[in-house]
Amino acid sequence: TLVTEFLAPLPVGVIPGVGKKTGDFLKGRGIETISQLQSLPGKQLVRWFGKNGVWLWGVIHGTERIAVRPREPKSLNVEKTFRRDVKDYRTVMKEAELLAHELVRRIKRGNLRFRTVGVKIRFRGFETHTMEKTLPEHSDDLDSVLTTVKSLLKNFEDRRGAVRLVGVRASHLRRKEDELSTLDSWA
Repeated sequence: TLVTEFLAPLPVGVIPGVGKKTGDFLKGRGIETISQLQSLPGKQLVRWFGKNGVWLWGVIHGTERIAVRPREPKSLNVEKTFRRDVKDYRTVMKEAELLAHELVRRIKRGNLRFRTVGVKIRFRGFETHTMEKTLPEHSDDLDSVLTTVKSLLKNFEDRRGAVRLVGVRASHLRRKEDELSTLDSWA
């Protein structure tokens, strides 16, 4: 079939579930490509891997379906590297505000909410610092991000040294539709 022909030249490591241990086991038996695995009888795969051998045989022959689910993002971040290192704190803060707007735009576009807001600041010489704050509840509110970013960046206001990069991050993300309804939402 087209599937078996497509899979044949690929290394066995591309098969979901074939990690280092199984890959090393197969390599120790001279099996490095899927075509070499396809040439084995199903009984041999069952001897080696038990019921997973049946599944593996189906995968390499294109009869087993593998569910592919997109991974949810755990965090979103937006960064800006300045063309020239910046010594003016107001310039850094202004850029962080613009980044916060972009971050919230992406959050809303993804129908997400966040619970933690963080900042990243890199000084000349690549000395990098990150700070974050976890909010009482999930939000997609721009003001929450702006207030938190300003508060976190204040920690660096008196720092001497030019800033090379500033970034804003939201984490502990969840989709809006995944949130449970509260009693207040029924009022």
